[in-house]
Amino acid sequence: MVGTRSVRMLAHYKTWADKVMFDGVARSPPGEAEKERKTLFKSIIGTLNHSYVVDLIWQAHLDRREHGFKARNIVLHAELPALWAAQQKMN
Repeated sequence: MVGTRSVRMLAHYKTWADKVMFDGVARSPPGEAEKERKTLFKSIIGTLNHSYVVDLIWQAHLDRREHGFKARNIVLHAELPALWAAQQKMN
């Protein structure tokens, strides 16, 4: 079993890594985050939403409740500021 200290360290790392990632995307030229790409999640925003949805799924599992998602490629927040605010709340 993972100890409390390790869990806290991983949570702090995730928070830090998310900030680095979102800051980097925020510095990209206008439209780059939404630009369609040849990736599974279609855009940077799509990929960041996937990460956020998976966090919501994990949270539901840890709380022993249903998460309600039928897919992991859902865009819950189409704009970076709203997605960043939601991710920060999750973290």
